[in-house]
Amino acid sequence: MRRLRIFGVLIILSSIILLTFNFSLMDCSENEMPFICQEAGPFTTKDNLLSKNEPYENETLLHHNMEVKIRTDNSLKVTSNFVLMYSDIQPLSSYLFIVNKTIKSVFVFDPIGPLEFSWEIKGDSSIINITMRYPLLQEQIYVFSISYEMDEVVYYVPEPSDYFGLDFVVRHKRQTDNFKLEMVLPVNHNLIEGQTPRPVSPSADKIYTEDNNVKISWKLEDLDVNDLFSYAVRYFKIGTFITDPPAINRIPIYTLLAFLAGVALCSLVFYFVIKKKYGPVKAELVSSLLSQSEQDVINAINEEGGMAIQRKICEKTGFSKSKVSQVLLKLEEKNILIRERWGRTNRVKITNPNFLNLELAESEEDSSDSKSVNDLD
Repeated sequence: MRRLRIFGVLIILSSIILLTFNFSLMDCSENEMPFICQEAGPFTTKDNLLSKNEPYENETLLHHNMEVKIRTDNSLKVTSNFVLMYSDIQPLSSYLFIVNKTIKSVFVFDPIGPLEFSWEIKGDSSIINITMRYPLLQEQIYVFSISYEMDEVVYYVPEPSDYFGLDFVVRHKRQTDNFKLEMVLPVNHNLIEGQTPRPVSPSADKIYTEDNNVKISWKLEDLDVNDLFSYAVRYFKIGTFITDPPAINRIPIYTLLAFLAGVALCSLVFYFVIKKKYGPVKAELVSSLLSQSEQDVINAINEEGGMAIQRKICEKTGFSKSKVSQVLLKLEEKNILIRERWGRTNRVKITNPNFLNLELAESEEDSSDSKSVNDLD
């Protein structure tokens, strides 16, 4: 009972010491960075930026999902997925898409495969004329996508701010029922914090992290022809910005580790204390249950690692073969060891764990008696 109380006190003391040390470290290093939102600036990309007197009244976008992926080299990959409904009696065979920026690597496709298109650059604008896989008839719906890349659109604001910025403007030249824009930051980048400048503008509907990329998304509904919206993000590369990225609350982890370390430390101390204090007591108790000859045989077997051949026991104890056989028989009857045939001799193995690795004291009187008996043998 007393040993259990000592063990419990050691665990509590070790845990308190380790926890105090961990909390002191956390107080010095933990900085929280709130995930905030919202602003706009230099570069604009305009979806279908046609003259205002050419609205496409018979073309309605039921859905327009646009993904703007910012790469680590500050280039963009933009993908627009359209669900188009046509309402005129005249078939629609092409779809016009204009971006007021020089683009590259254009790819147009629908669920079946790539689509034919023509692509030309006029000034700073890029015009893409897409050929439908089949003419779109009245009240029909068609699904297709446009993907393209562009350079020199992300700008950098040097020290002391040290951040990157992207301003993106979308003009809806067709009636759009549902529009979703999602901007994806490069890997190992995060939104800046603060209000000047604001990290995201306007307020995003959702900000989350997926596959080590921070993603910001906006959703709009029931957009009229020529509605125009500006979006902006301000971000930095983790490790270079003046403010650390959001801190993770590691207090539960530190608490668990401190407790486990305390238990391990106390168990180790308890083991050595018990071994040092109670080892001799155990040896003395076992000695009282065995004769000196039996103790000598046990010691000889333990010197061989708990298993020895009978001839080796004779050599180590100095006993004759018949005396060793008599002692082994008594120990075998006490369920301390077993004998097995091993060639022309026997192999002896201690089977009772209480007698393994146990150093039994040898009394001088008994030792002399055993030797005299051995002489008579």
